[in-house]
Amino acid sequence: DISLIHARSRVPAWPAYFAAKAENIPFITTVHGPYKIQNGMKKYYNSVMMRGHSVISISHFITDYILNNYSDYCDWHKVKLIHRGIDFNRFNPASISANLKAALIEKWRLPENAPFIVLPARLSSWKGQMLAVKALSLLESKEACLILVVPEATSNFSQKLYKQARLLGVENRLYIKEAGNDLPTAYSLADILLSASERPEAFGRVIVEGQAMQRVTLAPQHGGALEQINPHVTGFLYSPNSPESLAKQADYILKLDENTKYKIAEQGHQFASQHFSLSLMTEKTLALYQEAVDGWQYRQK
Repeated sequence: DISLIHARSRVPAWPAYFAAKAENIPFITTVHGPYKIQNGMKKYYNSVMMRGHSVISISHFITDYILNNYSDYCDWHKVKLIHRGIDFNRFNPASISANLKAALIEKWRLPENAPFIVLPARLSSWKGQMLAVKALSLLESKEACLILVVPEATSNFSQKLYKQARLLGVENRLYIKEAGNDLPTAYSLADILLSASERPEAFGRVIVEGQAMQRVTLAPQHGGALEQINPHVTGFLYSPNSPESLAKQADYILKLDENTKYKIAEQGHQFASQHFSLSLMTEKTLALYQEAVDGWQYRQK
C-alpha cells in the first residue's frame, strides 16, 4: 500500500527508482548538494537524483546546478524549490537565560565581556576554520575571540589550527569547544555568528540557525548564503576564501552600535522564520506528495 517513494541520497535512490517503476507509483527525490562530476560514469550515477517525477531542490543555487548539469534527465518544470527548514522551537533565544550563558562561559573558560565570533561546523579543511583563524589575526579588535563549535574537539586538524594560531600570535583568542546538546546556548554567545565554508554550501543551515537565535550573521558570498542574507539588512557577506575580507566585515560589525546590531539581527530572524522554518518545509513537502499521488492516479484513469 505504498503510494510513493521519496529518495534523498544516491545509493538508496537506484533501487527505489526501479521499485517505483515496478510498482507504478511516483518517485520523488531531493537534491541536497552539488554532486561531483569527475566523468561520464559518475554523472550517470548521480543522475538518479534527477529522475524523479518531482525533484526537490533545497535552494536556488541547487536548482541552477541541476538545470545546468542534468538537463538531459530533468526538465525545469519537474524541479520544485523547497528550502530546508530548522526548528524554531529549539533555536529560540527566549529559551536561553543569562544564567545558561554565564554557565557556558565559565565551563569553557572564556574571557568575560570579550566579543565572540562563533563558527559552528565539523572540523574540516573546507569548512573554513583555518580561514577564520587567519582572519582573527587581522582583526583591528584585539579582544575578539574565535570559538569553533565542533562535534569533536580533539583531532589532527584541531592541532593544526592551534599551531597556526600560535604562529599568528592569536593562540590565546582561539577556542575549540564541543557544544553537545547545548548548541543554541553556544549560538547565543555570538556577537557574530560565522559561516566560513570555502566551497559553496547548498543551504547554510548554520546561517539560518544563527538568524533564528537573533545573532548577526556573516557568511561567504556564494552558494545558498546569497538566498539567506541581504547584506546590511539581514546579515553580512564577505568575499569567499579571503581572510582579509572576512576580517574587514567582522570589524565593521563589531563597531556597529547596539541598536543597529539588534535591528539587523531582528530582521534576519523575521526573514528566516518566514522562509526557512521546519513547519513550512514539512507543509510544502506533504503538499507535493499529495499533488504527485493525485496527479499519478489521474493519469492512470
